[in-house]
Amino acid sequence: MTDADGHELIFAMLFNNYKGSSPTSVENEIAVRLAEYSAEGDGGDDDSSPIRNVKPAEDVTLRAVNP
Repeated sequence: MTDADGHELIFAMLFNNYKGSSPTSVENEIAVRLAEYSAEGDGGDDDSSPIRNVKPAEDVTLRAVNP
């Protein structure tokens, strides 16, 4: 997939213990937001940007996964 600027994006989505019938709608929303993202925009601090630097909630544990 590519973003709005034509840059190739490589990513993975993992849903552990998902509580819905299927995570497909969540996957689709993430894919749409990634595809619409433009790093080459006007450079302004636009709150409507689909991707922003957001600090994780305090109860979130981030850990590296070795390939």
